[in-house]
Amino acid sequence: MRMCVLLIPVVGLLASCGGDDPGAALCIAEAAQRLNGQVYRLDESGLASSRKEETDGNLTYSGELLLKPGTGAEQKQRFDCKVAPATADSPARVLGVQFNVEGTGIYTK
Repeated sequence: MRMCVLLIPVVGLLASCGGDDPGAALCIAEAAQRLNGQVYRLDESGLASSRKEETDGNLTYSGELLLKPGTGAEQKQRFDCKVAPATADSPARVLGVQFNVEGTGIYTK
């Protein structure tokens, strides 16, 4: 399982971690932006392989995210992301994300 540690949101580099899935790359970039300055690890290959198309045409992704990996304060979370795919009228965009903290409920930003 390949994991990338993202500390600085650099869109050009993030796209390469998302593989060939532009929706996953958008989710990875969104996580980097929202977690700016925090040390974390996101299972990017797992995120990309979790892609599901909803009945409304939007895409959903879920993956494991670790905050402060390898420390006593490590916290495991599930990262959920919803993406509207590109259309003739608009580019692909993130519709929403959730950071689901294990054992303490749901934290939504």
